[in-house]
Amino acid sequence: MNMKKHILYLAVVVVISGCNNYEYGPGISLRTKSARLSNEWIIEDAYKNGVLLTDSLPEFKITFKKDGEVTKANVETNGTDIDTLDIKTGLWEFDRDAKNVLLLFANNSGVQEARIWRILKLTNSEFWFEERDSLALLEYHLMEKP
Repeated sequence: MNMKKHILYLAVVVVISGCNNYEYGPGISLRTKSARLSNEWIIEDAYKNGVLLTDSLPEFKITFKKDGEVTKANVETNGTDIDTLDIKTGLWEFDRDAKNVLLLFANNSGVQEARIWRILKLTNSEFWFEERDSLALLEYHLMEKP
């Protein structure tokens, strides 16, 4: 192989290996991380300390916009079995190496809440992340809203 082919091969290997930032992929994507995250997501599965939550699966929908805006709608049930919606709006951005999504929410009452979600998988149709609270490691598998 001549020198140009060696350099081209090395450049391709570096680009491909640099694309796999996340534990579960994708290995390579033609869309940017921001373009993949900018979507409306619904929960598919949730885990607490590695155990699948079935009956107590939290329900929420989250929408990331390319301009850095985020909206999260939680479905909650009150004592009379009537579902209510708690809507939080805020801002999002990736950290320096795009391994985490940093979120700052404010709810309807103006109470602010900061979150850090470590990205496990980010494709066009799947977004997996984990976050740690004081008692547990929570992992969420979201899918693109149909």
